[in-house]
Amino acid sequence: MKAFMRNAWTLALLVLPLVCYGGGKKEAEQPSSGPALPAATQRPIANLSWDSPELSWRQDTSPVRYSLFLDIAWAPMDVWGNDHVSQKVTELTGVSFEVTKRQDANHLNTIIASGEYPDAIFVFANKYKYEDPAISQPWNKLIAQYCPEFAQLIDPSAIAGATKDDGNYYTLYTHFRNAAYWADPAQPVSYGEADLMFRSDIMAALGNPRIESLDDFYNVLKLCKQRYPDYTPYLEPNVNSEAIMSWMGLDFRFSDFKVGPNGRLSLIIRDKEKAREYFAFKNKLVREGLMSVEGLTYNFEQQKQAILAGKVFATAAQIYDVDLFNSELAASGSGNYYTALNKPLTYQGAIRYAPVDANPGFAGLYITTACKNPGRLIRLMEFMFSPQGDRLTQWGVEGLDYTLNASGLPIINTAIDWKTRGDNVWYFGATFMTEVQKALVPADPKFSQVTQLMYDFKKYWTGDPLLGKTVPLPETPENETKTSIATFYNNNRNIIISARNDREFESAFNSFYAELESLDLDSYLAFAQAKYDRAKANAR
Repeated sequence: MKAFMRNAWTLALLVLPLVCYGGGKKEAEQPSSGPALPAATQRPIANLSWDSPELSWRQDTSPVRYSLFLDIAWAPMDVWGNDHVSQKVTELTGVSFEVTKRQDANHLNTIIASGEYPDAIFVFANKYKYEDPAISQPWNKLIAQYCPEFAQLIDPSAIAGATKDDGNYYTLYTHFRNAAYWADPAQPVSYGEADLMFRSDIMAALGNPRIESLDDFYNVLKLCKQRYPDYTPYLEPNVNSEAIMSWMGLDFRFSDFKVGPNGRLSLIIRDKEKAREYFAFKNKLVREGLMSVEGLTYNFEQQKQAILAGKVFATAAQIYDVDLFNSELAASGSGNYYTALNKPLTYQGAIRYAPVDANPGFAGLYITTACKNPGRLIRLMEFMFSPQGDRLTQWGVEGLDYTLNASGLPIINTAIDWKTRGDNVWYFGATFMTEVQKALVPADPKFSQVTQLMYDFKKYWTGDPLLGKTVPLPETPENETKTSIATFYNNNRNIIISARNDREFESAFNSFYAELESLDLDSYLAFAQAKYDRAKANAR
């Protein structure tokens, strides 16, 4: 969920004192911004919406300043108030921040260990560490006290996805996608969708053969090898290479588990029949010289260089990459062009592709126990989660950082750099759709396949954020099993795929599954089932 931007004006609010930074012995040394915010009235708001003038965040926009730890390593700034977005947030809400930006992976751990917390933490990694009442104040309690109508505006499934075993939610995750999102064909899938892409000129020379099934794919690779023996028919790198695996129904990119009838979970990698079909198909490509064995170790840069060298017919990548490859090929003057498939390939006459998004969200803002005046912070989050706050923090200031096209999509003003705009840095309430809408407006219309592809693949997807609850915590037996499965798969898959004959294939495949079953898979499955069942019960 990275971003692109920067700023221009200056506000006198930056000289305002901190509300609080640090707990315990440091508390008396901190200046105060004034009395704590009184609790909100419980009077219901008629015709409640994000535009209601009675929303709690609108009731007090006087200047107030908090301390913030920004755990977004790629952010181009570490000061609030120097970019357009943060200036506008302060102008609208009165809230500003004294920012400490992450310096390394252990920076926040050191602060937490010291007990000298900032007022707020915005973090995307290891969020479980801060979902602890000793560190963070539960949002559900703060909302009930300071902005009760906020709870009515929040998607209940987002609350369910963020609620912990103690019944509290300590944040709401950004970029959350609910069931309605996945059911709506007007909403696109991610530009990270796995796909295959082909050199258009070679396809034309081969007579533009049909590619609708994996058998068709195999046959066109054979045609390429016959016609262009010095080419690599198919390059599958070590990254973004899951298209064939997923299309054959062996998709564990998003969760180790699949939900079956009556909510019963199964381990996807335990489906030995589908795994055999997948590995056997890939092994056939290798043994017939249709897929590069060396390419199986390539990172993205190595893959791109091979494509720019002009001897690759087909490759696996994210749909975003087809436009990137084509723009770089055009810049190099090669004249080559790739076209991505606009649907998954069938296997044995059927579409097996049925991905389930299990991601409960990306990042979260936590209000720590050190903050003595949390009311304005939780009310700020009411603004951040509104469509107004979402667009501001992800697109910038309208008319300055972006304009809207006829479809209502943002055309980002790239003449203003990211650090000046400030979008996708302070995006504490960001939605997935608002971020991806930027990608729906191609920078160059000549290279814009990804725009349509994000819609073409959407219909195959569903979402189940409660599956995200099955992810075990670090330093637990279940996490050891999960890590072992991933490590074992990554270390052995190419051994099976690269087998030189049937005997080697059977030996490698059977050894893989014998060792896999030696892991404590049953305990891992039982753990996940219990977590999933509890999450479903809490969501009711």
